[in-house]
Amino acid sequence: MLKKIFLPILATVMMQSTLASASTPSASLSDSLSTAFGTGTVSGEIGVNFRVNQAKDNDDDGNIGSAYLELGYLSNEFKGAKLGAYFIGVEELWSRKSYEHAFSDNGEFRDKAMLRDLYLDYALPCSNSQLLIGRAQFEASPVTDGDVHQGVQFTVGALENMTFYASVMNRWVANASTAYDMDGIDNTWLDGDDVVAGASDTVFSFIAAFDIVPEIFTATPFLLHQNDVVTTYGSSADYSISIQEGLKAGLDGTFAIYAEDTVSSTDEDAYSYNIHASLAAENWSFGVGYYVMSDDERVGLSAIGNNTFDPMEEGVYGASRDDNTLYIDAEYTFGPVTASAVLGDTEIDLTSEGATEFDFYLTYTISETISAEFMFVDVNDDDSSLDYQVYAGTMNLSF
Repeated sequence: MLKKIFLPILATVMMQSTLASASTPSASLSDSLSTAFGTGTVSGEIGVNFRVNQAKDNDDDGNIGSAYLELGYLSNEFKGAKLGAYFIGVEELWSRKSYEHAFSDNGEFRDKAMLRDLYLDYALPCSNSQLLIGRAQFEASPVTDGDVHQGVQFTVGALENMTFYASVMNRWVANASTAYDMDGIDNTWLDGDDVVAGASDTVFSFIAAFDIVPEIFTATPFLLHQNDVVTTYGSSADYSISIQEGLKAGLDGTFAIYAEDTVSSTDEDAYSYNIHASLAAENWSFGVGYYVMSDDERVGLSAIGNNTFDPMEEGVYGASRDDNTLYIDAEYTFGPVTASAVLGDTEIDLTSEGATEFDFYLTYTISETISAEFMFVDVNDDDSSLDYQVYAGTMNLSF
């Protein structure tokens, strides 16, 4: 599918260049291509990560460290087109106990390196629209899964107070990250057959970002569809208003319906929502929220449109049937340091399971290019034998 779309667009760009070259004999097509696609900007990040899982009464103890490199390239513009690429790679520093096999064929880092992005970004003439073709992180909704997608994305920004994104995707990778959460790098691209046997490989995504009242009220409806798998639709919204000088009140949230379409006889449509109210000043914010997943029988799918938006870092029971999570969050910035925290209480009414989780994050911006981050998580399960803590962090240099 990509070749059928990518090649005509590239041919069009080259034809425009050929016509320009004909009118300017001194400039050859090869020189123009070399100037545009042979030069550009390079950016990236290099750093070290660590994560320690400290379990109370079980064998999930483990710790892991890695060095990582992220490297991106974006060419100069050529007749409205730019070529882009992004490489990620990790190197094991240590891995012990539960992380002992993290860098194996069945571990978190099944691949140590990946050319994650490779795309053509083409600005359509005489419009404020763009065509993105290839592998990249497409515009995502709260229910969109995958760190990288393959396909075509069409962006329309010419409409007043609205940006519209339409995507057609046929492959994706769930985990392609060097982050200290250690989700890892998968070595396989997923398609429809990997989700449900015989399912369509084509996924359609539509997202519209509306500034209903600029800087006060925005709404972002979305729809994702994969035939014989799931159609997910809903909207996010954000409302913010000044209640006095320097103080704002906000209300934001997301609602989604998962209309699953598999052949399973137990498959049911489900819904989920997260609503969050907040107060914010220049250097602090405080909020309270409530997250719900319905008690319907959802089929456990790795489909692009089946992601959930549980607010907790670990979310041990996150997005389980009948998940009800009440949480509070806060953030404070003092100089180059930002501290934030989330405290959530999750109850699974269907099974009487649950947990209280505390997430704490600290970011220190040492300079414009150097920063350090630390995360602490405490999970207090209703079953005390499942209690555990997480210590994780990174120090990195961006360029």
